[in-house]
Amino acid sequence: MKMHAVWFSRHRPTASQLAEINDMGFSLVALDEGLRLGAVNLADDATLENTLAQLETLVRDNKADAVFGVFPAPIQERLVSGTAIGVGTPCCASWNVQRSVEGGKPTFEHKRFCAVGLLDR
Repeated sequence: MKMHAVWFSRHRPTASQLAEINDMGFSLVALDEGLRLGAVNLADDATLENTLAQLETLVRDNKADAVFGVFPAPIQERLVSGTAIGVGTPCCASWNVQRSVEGGKPTFEHKRFCAVGLLDR
């Protein structure tokens, strides 16, 4: 039986990301909600706290065992604090191996997911 995972990014997962998530034994749940949360502009602490609370609720409500996606720096900071206490939902960020040319169109090539910390439960 597949474990559940939440996607957290403003971009839809690529075919290679979906394949790796599947190979790791997970299936994505609540994709649209994870895309919505991943697209929030984290311009202040109140928005950060609200987004984290919504992500934690999304994980809990969907009984997710992991979170995959792209994590902005203030979210990564919180994932590190969860890791320090050793309790939480594992979060894995995509490793992009194709850097964009300065001023050019954004490019992306998924290499693999990297564990970046734990989301507090």
